[in-house]
Amino acid sequence: MNGENLKDGDNLSTPERTGADRSADALAGNVGITVRPEELVRELGAVGFGFPEALANPAMGHHTAAQCPYRDCPGPHAVGPYRTDCPMCGKKKTIEYGVPCSACRYLWPGVPDPDAEVRLLRLAEVMEQPVTWLWPKYIAAGKLTLLIGDPDIGKSLFVCDLVARLTTGKPWPDGAPAAPVGNVLLLSSEDAPEDTLRPRIRVAGGDLFRVSIVDSVRDEQGHQRAVSLVKDVELLDFLVRDHWIRAIVIDPVMGFVGGKMNTGLDNAVREGLTPLARMAERRGCAVLGLMHMGKDRGRTALYRAMGSIAFVGVARSVLYIVRDDHGQRFLTRSKGNYLRDSEKRRALAFDTVEGAPGIPVLAWAKEPIEIDLDAMLSAKPDSKLSRAVTFLEGLFQERAEVLARGSEAFDAVLKTTIDEAAAAAGICDSTLERARKAAGIESERVSQRGGAPGEGAWYWIKRHRGTPS
Repeated sequence: MNGENLKDGDNLSTPERTGADRSADALAGNVGITVRPEELVRELGAVGFGFPEALANPAMGHHTAAQCPYRDCPGPHAVGPYRTDCPMCGKKKTIEYGVPCSACRYLWPGVPDPDAEVRLLRLAEVMEQPVTWLWPKYIAAGKLTLLIGDPDIGKSLFVCDLVARLTTGKPWPDGAPAAPVGNVLLLSSEDAPEDTLRPRIRVAGGDLFRVSIVDSVRDEQGHQRAVSLVKDVELLDFLVRDHWIRAIVIDPVMGFVGGKMNTGLDNAVREGLTPLARMAERRGCAVLGLMHMGKDRGRTALYRAMGSIAFVGVARSVLYIVRDDHGQRFLTRSKGNYLRDSEKRRALAFDTVEGAPGIPVLAWAKEPIEIDLDAMLSAKPDSKLSRAVTFLEGLFQERAEVLARGSEAFDAVLKTTIDEAAAAAGICDSTLERARKAAGIESERVSQRGGAPGEGAWYWIKRHRGTPS
């Protein structure tokens, strides 16, 4: 029985519970809010649990037998070592309050401090407030949001796109109004600022003066170390307050939790990340944490994040970047405390295009589509199709020619050229046709100027699904 199951006014001496259970609950402080510590000690005496009187109420200090509510108190005493049987292993050890048994490591519990105060907040006194959004229905201000996806699927590119929009006030990819311009703090252990973060954010249109990176932290011994989401919450709080940080981006979360946190244990993750979540709520600062996806395809989306499910539990919103069988990538949502189920099925498609020589940026589709995230994550990859799609993409990069149609121009490759190259690569016609549809490539007969309609050579023509915005 734990404190969450005890209600206000419950009697600790109910007959269905043993004396040891009742006393352990009392000593651990698992009581309703109206039960006073001295009542607990009387309860201990009533059930006859054999704790020494000093242990039963260590806050009492020296007192006389008449003052002690514990039964058969011998008189003046103080907290200190004594000989008694450990209730867990039965061995007679020298036990001291707050020190675990040397045989079984059982830790003697204490009773509530008579001077302790409990802060109660009545809901009637709470002022209701609407959720403040950076990106409506995707990223909330003052909340922890997770972005989960496989390696090399575009999470870091999404971060650069996000930072550019936050620091310049550009509208969001789905057409939602822009967030107020603000500063962004980056914690990145995977991408170098010199050759990756700075050029990508610059080409995406971001304001570099509004972006800061925590390079390292100097500890008490003067050693440089990485910032820790567990140890350095007060430092992050200072940076958010003094530098007007609107959003913190952590890429990846696992790189900044420190080596002492067991990321597979629910209680360890909650204990470690809850102070960060409370700091974000107190300051109204959005926190976006990036995580890699686990490999177990039998699990639903909420259980695919690496580590404990507590990561998803602490976050108020969970985003995914996924890829379908055709190679198309999507940004979608699997958890949102403020979303309808129909909104969770909507996804935004995007491609990677070259924003400047050698520097990629995201190109977003204009309209959202509906996808089944769990089905997409559980589907087994088609290796033949993936190989054929990669083959076509490489062929278009090497041999495409530009065809004009009105004011538009498209990349095109002769069908006979594709057939010859596919045969040489060992790709059959049926797989090649599936790859064409998966890659969004069209097949058209192109007439020569002055030729009759329906005549001319067959081309495969490729269009981009979006344009940089």
